[in-house]
Amino acid sequence: MYGCIILEHNQITNNTKKQMLETVLSNGKHSVVQQGEEYKYVRIETLDGNTVLAVKSCKSKEELMTVAHQFESSFLTTACGFGEEEGEAKRKALQSLISKKGND
Repeated sequence: MYGCIILEHNQITNNTKKQMLETVLSNGKHSVVQQGEEYKYVRIETLDGNTVLAVKSCKSKEELMTVAHQFESSFLTTACGFGEEEGEAKRKALQSLISKKGND
């Protein structure tokens, strides 16, 4: 399964958002992903001037949902999507982001 997290904020640079994603999605000391779990980094990319996304392979949704909740509670617009393929996860996350923007 793949998970995708999208972060959007107009006052935080994309480089900062990328570093934040790398920190929490790696198995470093600040990570919310448990040591020993088999997570494979796929990629972090820029969508536009205010938005970045990360796509990871994962065993469960729970860890990525925890990451998303942490970002959302920090007032970053955050969207998640999951799928059996990388593109499906990205598409679902983008749909979630569009839905959130429509509700503003």
